[in-house]
Amino acid sequence: IRRNLLLALTGLALGALGATGCSSGSHAANGSGVDVIPDPDNPTRPEYKIGYQLKWQSYARVVSRKGVQFFDLLGDTLTVQDFDNSLSVLNASDGRTRWSARAGKRLDNFVGNARAGDRLLVSSDTTVVIFDIETGELIDYQRLAYLANTPPVVVDALAIYGCTSGEVLASGFKQWAYGLKGTVIATPVHLAGFDVAAVSDAGDVVILDAREATARGRLASIFGGLDNNPVADSFAVYVASRDQSIYAFARSNGARLWRYRTEAPITAQPTVHDGVLYLHVDRQGMIAIDTRSGKRLWANPDATGRIVGMRNGRLLAWDGQAFTTLDPVKGESIDTIPFPDVQELAIEPFEDGELYTVSRSGLTRKFVPAF
Repeated sequence: IRRNLLLALTGLALGALGATGCSSGSHAANGSGVDVIPDPDNPTRPEYKIGYQLKWQSYARVVSRKGVQFFDLLGDTLTVQDFDNSLSVLNASDGRTRWSARAGKRLDNFVGNARAGDRLLVSSDTTVVIFDIETGELIDYQRLAYLANTPPVVVDALAIYGCTSGEVLASGFKQWAYGLKGTVIATPVHLAGFDVAAVSDAGDVVILDAREATARGRLASIFGGLDNNPVADSFAVYVASRDQSIYAFARSNGARLWRYRTEAPITAQPTVHDGVLYLHVDRQGMIAIDTRSGKRLWANPDATGRIVGMRNGRLLAWDGQAFTTLDPVKGESIDTIPFPDVQELAIEPFEDGELYTVSRSGLTRKFVPAF
């Protein structure tokens, strides 16, 4: 294991980014005016069938035919970035556009966006551009010391990236890099406090104290990399691997707590909530695992997708085309509701939270609990 302290980065001009600048207010030509639906309680609407009603709809600036690359709910703010790197920042409360900008050149490889207080971090694989999240004013431009593969997770004012070289890199007021074997493709995950976990494609698993860049206990390992991202709670980090296993590693010392074996490599994205890990696996369908014991609670061979939230005591599984509602105790399917024109979505909080969606064309909508 190698641990390297890095020197602070100096600010660079916006011109080095190649950005076209940003402007405040809405862009009427791009349809960013808010359109409130006067009759949101129509029971035939798909959102009403899962317990929601439409609060507002708006349009983010999307010019790429591929649609939306990143869609993030960051506190009271929604950010929408398309594949041409057009960036829109919207109020989550009413859908109005605060500002928009060209995040970078069309061919720049961006890895994702994050928020640190009142700052928006817009990250490519080589740089991070920092904007005032309220006004769009450019605050800083920094070069990353290593080539980033992942969006950052923000811990204690540090933006922590997984890198091609195998480093877990922290960029901010105090910078460090912690080396793992193999590249880091999976996004690091925040557990609680200052603890963050990372998994390399070679199977290294580490839980780090972000203040000191030191590992909690010894480095753990698994027998394959990830085609998804690890998830965590204040107790442990959970890793669903291509080696046909799901693991739990203790936050306190990094020790392996349990291993759940499956019959095929795992590619689906897991979700953890209130002591239960949810995940779709081949030949079993959607499964629920007790996070303390590693025991399977139930399996539903007919349910697909990923668990994204809970509404009216029912789990919501999203497969990209429709929601399936599930009994959280038995795992039984209750209903399947097609939900068209959605490329990305977010629900916050997990239970009875507000639902945000964006379409390939930039149509952005907010749904709130209806009953």
